[in-house]
Amino acid sequence: FGCIVGKVRLLACLSLRDVRFGRVPKVLEWVQFHQATEGPWCFVLDRAKPFEKPLSCLGERGLWLPPAEVLASLPVDFAETD
Repeated sequence: FGCIVGKVRLLACLSLRDVRFGRVPKVLEWVQFHQATEGPWCFVLDRAKPFEKPLSCLGERGLWLPPAEVLASLPVDFAETD
């Protein structure tokens, strides 16, 4: 069982090695010290927005595209970037 509970914006994808050695854009320096920073990849997300009702969907590891029937049932404003 799984579900999609909302959407986020992927702001950056950084290797943990670069993060640990401070090789990140100045605006993302805070990532070095964040408690949830772990790897091997560090996905920096923002603009999290939960859906009113979770959508049933089996997921996969990593970033993936949901099946067409699930995409068709997403809220109308899903593609908006607010």
